[in-house]
Amino acid sequence: MLRILAPTDFSTDGYNATLVAMQLAKALQAEVVFVHAMAKPPVPATSPESLFQSVYQEEQRKARIRLLDEAQHLFDILDLRHADVRYSTLVVPTPFADSMLQVISSENIDIVVMGSRGSSQLKQILIGSNTLELMRVSPVPLLVIPSDVVFNGFENIKILLERMKLPERLGLDMLSRIAHTYDASLHFLILTKDGEFVEDVSELQSDLTVWEHLLKLPNTTTLLADSEALVGLRAQLTATNSSLVVLMPEKQSMWESLFSKNISEELAARAHMPLLVISPYT
Repeated sequence: MLRILAPTDFSTDGYNATLVAMQLAKALQAEVVFVHAMAKPPVPATSPESLFQSVYQEEQRKARIRLLDEAQHLFDILDLRHADVRYSTLVVPTPFADSMLQVISSENIDIVVMGSRGSSQLKQILIGSNTLELMRVSPVPLLVIPSDVVFNGFENIKILLERMKLPERLGLDMLSRIAHTYDASLHFLILTKDGEFVEDVSELQSDLTVWEHLLKLPNTTTLLADSEALVGLRAQLTATNSSLVVLMPEKQSMWESLFSKNISEELAARAHMPLLVISPYT
């Protein structure tokens, strides 16, 4: 069975992401694993180990109860039965990214669904530091949900390609499953060198059957030359009615450029669109 990891810090932003995770799980007939990464309790360093363990175990117990309460609340407001979506809960230690990588491996996770906020630092106020960190290292696709998104499915999907080639990614199977589940239409935005041209994305060569399956859906193509890439991306991604934007970074330099230019933050905050990140590690 497909498995969705839904980390939460019990904030409003985390709650909205778990809500989407439950809705996605029902549509995909998947199981949800709710997880909370808990920091060490504030026990003085001079305290005996037995005291630390006692406090830590009590905090774990409280976190598990909060996870169960949040899961039940999601069932109630979505009017779901427990037979509709299977779920489990985990409380893990920080640091966040290390624990998430371990859970992804041990729980056979197929996709992670996270909120877009979670940090008070100015440069990370739109996409939280935990989310940014996991974006760069996750071995499975990461779905980032802006805090104010009202989820109504993924009917219009915009896919950003960094060059004139359809990339090979294990995570493409997840994209294909999502796109076909919601009968989506696809719009490809291709960053090109000045002078490169294709009529549409079907002209690009790929030996992967998953791309053939994806391109059976209605699709259109827009080319963005290097010289106009940043302006064109902002215009395309903020002016259209897309319900999901897919990022598939090809190399570290472009990856860093995307984030240094705050494009991802603009998507989450201004365009109010979920992001599906399929990194080179997937």
